[in-house]
Amino acid sequence: MNGKLWRRVAVGIGAAAIPGLALAQSSLTISGFFKVGIESYSIGSAVGRANSSEMRLTDNLSRIIFAVSEDLGGGLAAVGQLDSRFNPTSVGGGTWGGGNTWVGLKSSQWGSVTLGNHDLHYFHTADTIPDGAAAADAWSIGLLSYVNNAGVNTAIASDTRTPNVIEYDSPRWGLFDFTAAWSANRAGSPADMGSSAGAVTTRRGDAWNFAPQLHGGNWVAGYSYWQSKADLGVEPDQRSDRLWGSYKFAQGFYVGLTWDKSRLNAAAGGAKLAERNAWSIPLGYSWGPHSIGWTYTRANDDKVIGSDSGAKLNALYYQYAFSKRTQVGVTYANLSNDSKAAYNLYGTSFGSTDVATLAPGEDPRALQFTLKHAF
Repeated sequence: MNGKLWRRVAVGIGAAAIPGLALAQSSLTISGFFKVGIESYSIGSAVGRANSSEMRLTDNLSRIIFAVSEDLGGGLAAVGQLDSRFNPTSVGGGTWGGGNTWVGLKSSQWGSVTLGNHDLHYFHTADTIPDGAAAADAWSIGLLSYVNNAGVNTAIASDTRTPNVIEYDSPRWGLFDFTAAWSANRAGSPADMGSSAGAVTTRRGDAWNFAPQLHGGNWVAGYSYWQSKADLGVEPDQRSDRLWGSYKFAQGFYVGLTWDKSRLNAAAGGAKLAERNAWSIPLGYSWGPHSIGWTYTRANDDKVIGSDSGAKLNALYYQYAFSKRTQVGVTYANLSNDSKAAYNLYGTSFGSTDVATLAPGEDPRALQFTLKHAF
């Protein structure tokens, strides 16, 4: 093996073995975290279930991220990211490249344009639950990113990555920056030309997201606009508006507010299928390696279904940081559905598929001990 080839191999091995290693002209950075919980999940007011509780191991969005960048000169770089959502608790081990995976160009002056799969809209909240070792079950988007469509819990912006996305992320101009994104089809592969048995059953669908933000030294505020129609005409059109903001006090206190209005319309004819408002207030306090928090989230009655179609979620957590990378936490989440609502804790199917769907009026709750290690 000649010296030049050996150096390439050695650099490649070093980049893969050492997180954060940056090379001279192109770089590979490896990061991510393991986050797994031991959980007791139960359902109050259970409908037709032989068992209304279970003990299980639950993944909390564990991931490994490979980020690459090449300096092209003049402040321009080629960038790419592969986000693998591995699952330490599943038989298959998770999805390779199932996270935010994209390639693009980035300018220090003009921002970045990337092509691929991106989180859009659904994740924007003032909630602190996704951070640290708090359980993902308790995240407020279990209510904020769903609507109650005739008793069926329907996700806004798929409550996960949107495929087929072209995204522009602006640089920070003073306090202001924004994201603007377009998807050829939020629900899967583009199917504008699809047909079934000679009859056209698809349409020209797409999705749009615009999310500006203001950043202060100890506060942030933002808005996100989402609109989509799927290529498959049987899927409802979606429209959602989200406002959020938070403030961190010097004494360690944290307070936030999120408000969401979402609706579904029939693909054929445009009839309103669902519309509801929801809001969430997270409170937190940190001292030394300790942190505690409480989040209250409320989904109001659906305007199509009428009364008794709302829900409320209370989530409490305590976290202890052994180091900047390793934390443990205890989280309790209690979601109470009205008699015509079927909201669920976020990501409940991460631990078990038989509780991914609830009957109207069932009340899920979870107690989880979580270990998180970042790298």
